[in-house]
Amino acid sequence: MREYQQNNNIIPDSWLKYILFYAVSVAFILANAYLVLKKDTLLGILIPFVVIIFLTAVYAYDKLIWLTVLFAPLSVPLDNLVYGLPFDMHLPTEPLLFGILIVFLLSLLIGKKLDPNITRHPIAIVIYFYLGWMAITSCTSSLPLVSFKYLLTRIWFIVVFFFILAFLFNKSKNIEKFIWFFTIAFVPVILYTIIRHLGYGLYNNQAAHWVMTPFFNDHTSYGAVLAMYIPFLIGFSFSKQIDRKYRFLIWGLTALFFLAEILSYARAAWLGLFAAAGVWVIIRLKIKFKTIMITLISILVVIFTFQDQILQKLEQNSQD
Repeated sequence: MREYQQNNNIIPDSWLKYILFYAVSVAFILANAYLVLKKDTLLGILIPFVVIIFLTAVYAYDKLIWLTVLFAPLSVPLDNLVYGLPFDMHLPTEPLLFGILIVFLLSLLIGKKLDPNITRHPIAIVIYFYLGWMAITSCTSSLPLVSFKYLLTRIWFIVVFFFILAFLFNKSKNIEKFIWFFTIAFVPVILYTIIRHLGYGLYNNQAAHWVMTPFFNDHTSYGAVLAMYIPFLIGFSFSKQIDRKYRFLIWGLTALFFLAEILSYARAAWLGLFAAAGVWVIIRLKIKFKTIMITLISILVVIFTFQDQILQKLEQNSQD
């Protein structure tokens, strides 16, 4: 019977995949031709990427998360690519986050359960109050549409970077994976910023405010992200669990991040690194909490006692 059916097929099974391939290819070419000729846009070339991302979301949910982390430092505002739109978002990160949110909600509807250790965590409860109050104030807003749009963006950021990542971070290897995905993708941004800064002079602190655009809005956010990842790179540089030949590469990365931090001229980020180093020293030396509190109180007493002299000295500062 099976042999009879195979012999009576009009199109052999081996040809079906080729016919499907060429049919999809021709449809894609025709759709792009229509969009270019009639709509004067090249957005049709994004169709395969959208299909790939959709299939990844359905069949490999966690890989879509890592793809989002990888693209995070490389995202650029939509208005840098298409001018005159009434809305803006960072591409490709924010559409990915929205897609992950949709898949996450669908998984809840079909019965997937969340870890109660995450959903009942004190931070999660604070987040519920935060989003709830934002929803209430959006209803009373003078521009409700704008407010609800902002609420939606907060939701997809929180769902992905708190609830989903908290679940993935149950495996410590995923924490390292997160750091490395972001760090590797951040390197091209650093090189782009330094090369662009070089054209205006590395001592030009005014150029340092904007040479990282369009990837970062200004030097403060750029410097802050650098400061967040430098301690991890230092830790990896001295980790005995990492092969020595790879540690040399990590030392090079650490030096690059330090150079980028210095050239960012983000003084708050510099101060944050010094504070982090101070906390590390306290932990390393196992200094007691009582000693720390006595030191802090002593510093506050000195500042209060000499506050007039300190204010007079600060008023002589010519910096903004």
